[in-house]
Amino acid sequence: MQQLVIEFSEPSAASGGFDRLLELASAGEIAIADLEFVHSIAGVASTVAADRVDPRLAALDGAASGLISRHDLDAVAAELPHGHTAAVLVYRGGALDAAVQAWTDGGSTVRTLPTR
Repeated sequence: MQQLVIEFSEPSAASGGFDRLLELASAGEIAIADLEFVHSIAGVASTVAADRVDPRLAALDGAASGLISRHDLDAVAAELPHGHTAAVLVYRGGALDAAVQAWTDGGSTVRTLPTR
C-alpha cells in the first residue's frame, strides 16, 4: 500500500485532483484503502467528513475506513498551517500521476506521511 498527504487551503483548488482520484478508482486502476480528511486543532488531528470540507467531495465520504492510525493523523495535523486541510490517502495499485498533477496545478502540496 502507498500513502500520500494532500494539503490545501482551498477545497475548490484541490477538487480536480480528487476528481482524477475517483476516475482512477472507478476504472479499477487503483483501490482506495483509506482516505481521511483532517484539520489541526492546536496540533491535534480533527477528522472531518469529506462533504464537510466541500460538498463537491461528498462522493469520497465512504472512503474513510479507519486504517490510518491516530498517531499518523496527529503527525500530519502537527505540520498543517492554520486554515489548511489535509487528505491522508492510503491506496493500492497504479500511479496517481494525473491526480497529483491536478492537485499541484491547483496549488495543493502533495507529500508522504511524516516519519515517526
